[in-house]
Amino acid sequence: RLFRQSDEGKKFFRTKKQALRTRTVVKAKFTYLKGMPKPPMDALKMFMEKHMKEEKKANPELKGFEISKKLREKWLEMPEEEKKPLLDEADKKKEEYEAAMAEFKASEDFQKYTKAIRGSAKGKAKAKAAPQAGPKKPEGYPEKPQVAFREFCSEKKGCGMDVGALHRAWKEVPEEDRAAREAKVKEAEVAWKLALDDFDKTAAGKKYKREIAAYEKRNKLASARSRFLTDAPKKYSNAYTLFCAAKRETIATDFPDIKGQGPTMVKLGELWKNATAEDKQPFLEVEAASKKEYDEKMLEFHNSPNYKKFKAAERSATGRPSAKGKGKAVAKSSGPAAPEKPEGLPKKPLMAMLLFKVENKGPLKEINQKWIELGAAGQAEWNKRAKENQEQYEKDLKVFKTTDDGKKYFKLLGAFEKKGKESKVRERILGQETDMPKEPKRPQTAYFMFLGEKRKDLPPGLSGPEAAKQLAEFWNKLEPDDKKVWEDKAAETKKEHEKAVEEYKNDPRVKKLDKALKAVKGGGKPKKKAKVVKAKQSAKPTKSAPKKAAGSAAAGKGAAKAKAKAKDGKSDSDSDSDAMGSDSSNNSSSDDSDSD
Repeated sequence: RLFRQSDEGKKFFRTKKQALRTRTVVKAKFTYLKGMPKPPMDALKMFMEKHMKEEKKANPELKGFEISKKLREKWLEMPEEEKKPLLDEADKKKEEYEAAMAEFKASEDFQKYTKAIRGSAKGKAKAKAAPQAGPKKPEGYPEKPQVAFREFCSEKKGCGMDVGALHRAWKEVPEEDRAAREAKVKEAEVAWKLALDDFDKTAAGKKYKREIAAYEKRNKLASARSRFLTDAPKKYSNAYTLFCAAKRETIATDFPDIKGQGPTMVKLGELWKNATAEDKQPFLEVEAASKKEYDEKMLEFHNSPNYKKFKAAERSATGRPSAKGKGKAVAKSSGPAAPEKPEGLPKKPLMAMLLFKVENKGPLKEINQKWIELGAAGQAEWNKRAKENQEQYEKDLKVFKTTDDGKKYFKLLGAFEKKGKESKVRERILGQETDMPKEPKRPQTAYFMFLGEKRKDLPPGLSGPEAAKQLAEFWNKLEPDDKKVWEDKAAETKKEHEKAVEEYKNDPRVKKLDKALKAVKGGGKPKKKAKVVKAKQSAKPTKSAPKKAAGSAAAGKGAAKAKAKAKDGKSDSDSDSDAMGSDSSNNSSSDDSDSD
């Protein structure tokens, strides 16, 4: 077991495993693949085999590879009519081979071969997993057109030309023909891009883009782990794992009836559960020592260049900002800052155990032991003192909340806590969603669209105020018809924005975020409570008729005043704006009087 865990032992058993697999595969091939059809020759090989002897007699001084090269050149120079019989024969033989191969794959020998290979490849599959395939392209996805050279290669398929020969043949194509091919490909690429843009706007296109983004993110993270985390310290074994490793060999002798990994693990679990503290102690000590060593190595590894590179790659793959620098500064600046505690804010009292620790100085371990030794009777005194302090704190806090400083502080504190909860919800939801859509920006008005267009016509060297003044003059001098052009543009942009906002709000990921944020904000519960309170208040005056009459009279006067105000507001817009101004001034004055 110790030899297996050593580096030399791991290398030996790995080499042995590979040798056994190779032997199994070779044996399976010789045993089960005797009747497998052999692949036929292509047209070029058939041509070379037919003329090889003639070419050797004609050129005895040439070597084998030089004769093969000469025959390939002859094949390329041959007209298509002369090639056709060989190409047809090659296609016919290929079809026959494919039919025979399909029949052989359905045979019992091939099934046995596949089973043998699969059985020997289990360990290898676990050791090195195959790379994950990308998401399947949805139906209707536009296919990217091939480049001119690839299209040329497709035309020459079946001619038996290798990559070098294809490149040489491409260079020999006349310039006009190549230019025509490339122009055709460019036209096809333009059409493909337009079709792709239209497809990306569909539900299937958006879903495919999200899947591609998630696939690329997984691949980047996997690549970063394989590149930079190979030197990371291996996780230590816990006490239970060490116990199982030590007792596994004794299971076979002590319990001969137990066979198989599942029943063995169940029995080991029972032995660990029934083991005494003394039996577990050695394994727990080894675990503690291993954990300490692992933590030290991990701390050292976190300061290594490879780990820093991995974290940078991780941030690049996930799109999350760095904890240092700009990302941190942005996080601090967003939302209200935590309000400073005013001088008169009562301090929260300590709990009973902390009170005892403050008044009894010494090592923490000794104080904890003293507290335990006090027992319930000794701790009752400290609990009583802590309770009295808590009651006094609640009274002082209640009084402080009525002061101006208290009102201001708790108002700011509530806003800060609410914003903190919202930011946590956003981080959680945005962390789960790989491709969260961005909220559409508000469109520009006609005036600002005009400014953006005319700003480049201004003479250089103007200051900001001077430029703004001149642009405003340009706008004011415009004819109504010219202004209407910009207003129509702005109206069209506004419609597009409204459509984009509707799509954004109907996105399931945005709905999920809105729902979570509403849960934090309360989701309209206070309004329901207010309705209940109103209903109760409206129900109270029914006890006495005079009160009801007075209430109805007051309500009548209020309604009449409201109607009169509404009538005045409809008839005169200037009076409405004045009314709004007077309302705001009244509100501000009432606030000032309250604060005084």
